[in-house]
Amino acid sequence: MNRSIPTATRNRLPQYLRILKEFKERGSDHICSYQIGNILDISDATVRKDLSILQMTVGKSAYGYDVDRLIEVLEKEIGFNKNEKMILIGVGAIGNIIITNYNFNPNRYGKIVAAFDITQQFVNTKIGSIPVYDFAQLSKKIPKETRIAIVTTPKEHLEMVINKLISLKIEIVINFTTGYPRKRKKIDVYNIDLSEIIAKSIYMSKSKNK
Repeated sequence: MNRSIPTATRNRLPQYLRILKEFKERGSDHICSYQIGNILDISDATVRKDLSILQMTVGKSAYGYDVDRLIEVLEKEIGFNKNEKMILIGVGAIGNIIITNYNFNPNRYGKIVAAFDITQQFVNTKIGSIPVYDFAQLSKKIPKETRIAIVTTPKEHLEMVINKLISLKIEIVINFTTGYPRKRKKIDVYNIDLSEIIAKSIYMSKSKNK
């Protein structure tokens, strides 16, 4: 079905999926729009409107949505693929934590299958079962059909790393460095900055109390 989904709705769909999977883990078979809305601090009408775009309608009154069915619909819309291959560039404290925690997350999207670093103390080692290669071997060692790279290098290496990833047809970069790369047409970069998130949360909290 061809349809136009508003950007705000697209941003919320992965949040809905995360909530649904948490409810499923708790043993819940159904979920109501107001429950999702309460968690995200949005109206239940907004939730229903978003899900109606996916042709999801509430069954009986107060019955809500079937959790398994809604997870299936959202995963299909988002393009959820447990076999999605990802690589990590920059093996340090943050890189180790990301690999260790993410790969064992039951709700993960895909899996980190290889890591790369320029520091010889990490090269030719493993983090769990994930091999660490020299960054200089990226072109030879990158797994086939990899579209996503997580970058945790020092920020001064960020532009160089992204240029290299573009040459290897990487489509998405999740940037955990403190640097902001220049915008490029051939790759989507998503910046994760803890300091920015904390500052935003403080500012939003302050605004609410005015």
